[in-house]
Amino acid sequence: MSSIQFEHLTNRLLSHFGPAQVRDFDACVTAASMEPASIAGRWPLPPLNLRHLHDGSFVAWLWQKIDALLSRPTESLPLRDGEIAIQVLGSAIFIKGKTGQLHAFLWENPDHLEYCSSRLVMVTEVPFGSLWLRRHVARAVNIRCGVGKFPDDTLPQESEAYVTWLTKVLMRRVRTQHNMRLVRHQVADSLGIDRGLWHLSHRLQNTGPLDNKTCFRQYNLCVRHRIDLLEIEAVMPCAVGIYAALCESSDFPQEGEPTQRLKRYLHAHGISSRVWRLVLTGGARLLPLIRQFYRWNSTNAVLDCLKVMDGLGAYRKLPSWLSQAIFAEWGNAGAKREKYLPLMGRSMANLRHLVVTAQSIFVKPGDAGEQQIAEVVHWLTEPSTTPLLRAQRQRGWPFLVREAQAFYKTQAEYEAASGESWPIPFEQLQVGRWSLVPMSSSVQLLEEGRLMRNCIHSWTDRCSLRTHLLVSMREDNGRRVGTAHYEWHADHWFLHDAKGPMNRVLAPAHMQAFVLARDQMPDPILNLPENNCDEATDSMELVGDPDHSFTEDTSAITNATWEAVPG
Repeated sequence: MSSIQFEHLTNRLLSHFGPAQVRDFDACVTAASMEPASIAGRWPLPPLNLRHLHDGSFVAWLWQKIDALLSRPTESLPLRDGEIAIQVLGSAIFIKGKTGQLHAFLWENPDHLEYCSSRLVMVTEVPFGSLWLRRHVARAVNIRCGVGKFPDDTLPQESEAYVTWLTKVLMRRVRTQHNMRLVRHQVADSLGIDRGLWHLSHRLQNTGPLDNKTCFRQYNLCVRHRIDLLEIEAVMPCAVGIYAALCESSDFPQEGEPTQRLKRYLHAHGISSRVWRLVLTGGARLLPLIRQFYRWNSTNAVLDCLKVMDGLGAYRKLPSWLSQAIFAEWGNAGAKREKYLPLMGRSMANLRHLVVTAQSIFVKPGDAGEQQIAEVVHWLTEPSTTPLLRAQRQRGWPFLVREAQAFYKTQAEYEAASGESWPIPFEQLQVGRWSLVPMSSSVQLLEEGRLMRNCIHSWTDRCSLRTHLLVSMREDNGRRVGTAHYEWHADHWFLHDAKGPMNRVLAPAHMQAFVLARDQMPDPILNLPENNCDEATDSMELVGDPDHSFTEDTSAITNATWEAVPG
């Protein structure tokens, strides 16, 4: 759509739906005073510090508008060329093209629409939680503030706090008087969601911000390639996600059966017949691995992952414990990479031997087995490790474990002899049933990195500044369950990030313990020039380059997101 067409469409939508936006929310302000006091008094009062902003009549009138929207959640407007505009709960407009694709626009204010990325809108989860309600409440409160209904000395944070409180109050009323699951079904029916394509879109690579929700980007792709994807699903269902990720590449073949086109495309990019069989039998199982470790670009990510599998000699899908141990040596959910093949290139022969040997020893390794695998992967991929000789490969798994442990022992001896240490503000902090122990030397960093299968041993320079603190969480039996990074800034400790073994997401209870510890930690022992304390770190990576964050990226879930939670 050109900019001129977009402007014309926006003007048409504003001319039809816009006046209702202005009329409804102006009415919330101007007519609130006419609400009977008996109705206005049925609403709870806000906290004392916000009570001067409260007007029960205004809340009651706003609820009437919200109640009316939920009773009739959608409104349609036919457009030219067979397109339809569907307004949902007065907060978003979906444009349905004649092919069936859907695109969302959000009301930023009563006279302005903004396009919303299709990867941020979940197919069957419109509206998302209380986000739609908060937008209505914030708009009404802002209008009320603009016409002088609030005291002149009202602070922005006060009005924001009032919006948050009022949204919670109204959402409780919504859940009491309306079935939001039924509302979402009504919205899906009004949008004309094809249930067959919706089920098919669940088989594709998830490009949205939520793991278990299908976004409109996936759904629209199914609409565009309906015939081919349905044929692929019938012939080789495990490959439908791989086909969908590659079919819109500029050099993807356009003639022939979909199966043959995919095979020709992969062979043209150097993918062997062995990996083609992997695509046929286990292609769907590669998609979670790609989502976990790759910075999303469907074509490049899928091709690189297939080439890695080819290099590893995988004729079937690798077990998740093995593939994660290999990929986690260079990336993780918070530090995703575009390509791994160049990083693994010089170590590929050693990793190929590891794949064969580890699968012959383990079916599903426990903690001790995972520890051994991580140590072996790290040793095999070290620059100082040369390709294994045939005689070495014949010695099997015990040889790999011994060599990896000897490598770590040599590292520990070197750090003990020439490593650094620094003062720490406390020796141990008890939070609930967990002990929090700060790292005070490069030897401890090396040990923590080995036992937690991460690379915090590379943080010696930052920890020696004393404004950065790495803390290990341990259970009563000494088992380590998490590592956190704190930074001293503006006379406070800030928790930058925390991860479990192999950079897995921590359990909520563990994360909460790290948060509580932040307020109990003593001040750091600083005795450095001022310029050394100016260095600030935005985040921490426990695997790979410490200049990149290892925190999972959730910035895609913004106020423009319209996915929802069930219920």
